[in-house]
Amino acid sequence: MAEPGEAEERQRREETRRLAPAGLLGCRSWLTYLAERRDDIPTLIAHFMKRLSAASGLPMREIGDDAMAVLQAYAWPGNVRQLRNVVERVTLKDQQGRVVDEWSY
Repeated sequence: MAEPGEAEERQRREETRRLAPAGLLGCRSWLTYLAERRDDIPTLIAHFMKRLSAASGLPMREIGDDAMAVLQAYAWPGNVRQLRNVVERVTLKDQQGRVVDEWSY
């Protein structure tokens, strides 16, 4: 029969063994929320659109200034993944490559 705390110690050793090769031991990382990095939103949108355009063969979309202002003002509780999903949805919804002048959720 296992002694008290033995299962937890075994789990900790297993976790250490799995993380060590990945270089994740002793490494601290601070991720910021997208809402705290609003200036990065246009760059991220361009990146997601470029990737989607290359993968799908659809024309690149442009985001107008008003729409970009709305996107930068949004809180993005889902962070970067939510932004990517929104960009994909908008790109696939209108396949003509038109400029997005308005934005609504």
